[in-house]
Amino acid sequence: MPLKDGKILVPDDDNYLHPVNLLCLNDDIEIERSKSMTFVCKQISPALANILGVKSKLKKKISEHYNVMKFGQREDLTTRIHKLLEGYPADEGIFKELLQNADDAGATEIHFVTDYNYYSSAKVFDGNFKELQGPSLLVYNNTSFSEYDLESIQLLGIGGKSENPSETGKYGVGFNAVYHLTDVPSFLTKGEKIDKGKRTLCILDPLCKYATSADKQNPGIRYCNLDGLQRAVPDVFLPYHEDDLMGDEGTIFRFPLRTEASKICDKLIDNEHLTTLLGKFKNESTRSIFFLNHILKIEFSQIVNGKMILDFSVTVNMSKEDIRQKQAFHLKRLHVGEMITKKQQITTEPMFQIQTVMSISVFDIKRETEDEDIWFVVDRIGFNDKAIPKKVSHAYSVGELDLLPQGGVALPLSKIEPLKFSAFCVLPLPIHTGLPMHVNGHFALNHESRRNLWEDNTENLKSIWNRTLMSSVIAPSYIAAIEKQRDICKECTKNAMSQFHIRNQLETYFKYFPSLETAVDSNWKFLCIEIYNQVLENIPLFPTISEVFREPNLYMTSYKGKVDWICLKKKYFKVSSSMFV
Repeated sequence: MPLKDGKILVPDDDNYLHPVNLLCLNDDIEIERSKSMTFVCKQISPALANILGVKSKLKKKISEHYNVMKFGQREDLTTRIHKLLEGYPADEGIFKELLQNADDAGATEIHFVTDYNYYSSAKVFDGNFKELQGPSLLVYNNTSFSEYDLESIQLLGIGGKSENPSETGKYGVGFNAVYHLTDVPSFLTKGEKIDKGKRTLCILDPLCKYATSADKQNPGIRYCNLDGLQRAVPDVFLPYHEDDLMGDEGTIFRFPLRTEASKICDKLIDNEHLTTLLGKFKNESTRSIFFLNHILKIEFSQIVNGKMILDFSVTVNMSKEDIRQKQAFHLKRLHVGEMITKKQQITTEPMFQIQTVMSISVFDIKRETEDEDIWFVVDRIGFNDKAIPKKVSHAYSVGELDLLPQGGVALPLSKIEPLKFSAFCVLPLPIHTGLPMHVNGHFALNHESRRNLWEDNTENLKSIWNRTLMSSVIAPSYIAAIEKQRDICKECTKNAMSQFHIRNQLETYFKYFPSLETAVDSNWKFLCIEIYNQVLENIPLFPTISEVFREPNLYMTSYKGKVDWICLKKKYFKVSSSMFV
């Protein structure tokens, strides 16, 4: 019997008429009947009920009883994402973005898990969802989404990070790099910050092909109150390995690997390709941790025969005092970020600097070893007393500049010779500087993919900002690291019995000084000059050796040297690039 609005009235199992959208089949005895279920008349065959538009019992259970919420990134997604991917190479940078997201969310651990297994599709959502039960990458971190985060991740190309410059990549544009791997990212998140049931499953489906009820207006879906849903469709949850990964709080991302070309990306990802990409990131992970705010552990595992096997891990150990310093620095970053958001003038905000020592342990199952390196890290935020360009001050006051005056350096205390040092924007950039330390800064970069410093011959704001950051934040951080090496050298030479030993120590010390000859381009040559000009400002970093006395004996005459540390007066000594060519 038709209704005026085009809906059909169909009898239920008590022969009362109802709109077809309120009825469902009684086609699965394992799913318990809920109060909202009204079964279609038994005399109507399942085939006819399907033609009339009657839902299955499973679909009714999912869509009504378990508080399904519309969820998805609301833009013309396939075209937008395809264009975004053109600016993000399909390389290990994908995993850096996920690492940055986790750090900005406050996680202390992140775990990458390859799962090349296939799972049952007998008890999953309707439609094409069964196609997602194959090989995937899991990425776990030990913090949950908040309701605000759940809103932010739906805003493609914006994300929560745009409102706060202290969050470099929290579910912003960079998250979408995962579409190099998958067409259907999903995540299971659990914690006190979630309003609806403290546990929720979200599926992003730009193609509107896999998630139940996904459409162009809401290309995804969110499920809440998951305990009952898990009993109805248990096979959906198996590939997340929640029991192995999740504690009381956390988030598990699942990225089923793309097995056929789509409108999002035409490149397929097989098991070998993913393994190769992760292998490259493993090599990067050891040095990706220096300037993060929270992450202290990065792990890599694989699922083999139903068991999770750890392959590789990077763990940071720090003293309680250094951890306290890191926390204080993070609070300062948040404060400065809030000032920038409110367009307050930050050029006069007091500088804040910390110096920490990191013991970084690396476990590699292939070598069956665990190596440890010691690093000294300087983090600094705020400008020094140098005059800040008017263009920078004005840009902050009118909201044209949202970059933090943050920078720092990291140098090894255990070894230096075999290492190549890079530029960082929190995470390492694919830029070798030619300097003998890693250099970090909240640089203006040339693309959303954050891979190179802004390059422009004109005196625009971004170019001026990068030079200001180097001069006022990074150069003082670099000098603080040299002072640390000087103090180490002092201790090593204090009781030295020979000038040979002293000169050996000093030779190592001077390896940490920057050189214009090895600096690879104009950016890093500029930084070199800034460092030396500031070193001349009454900082005693230069050693002199004097002979104290001789001690003859039967076999030889020995010499005992003494090292004094002096500064070079600026009025007598001005550094320029011509001195180094």
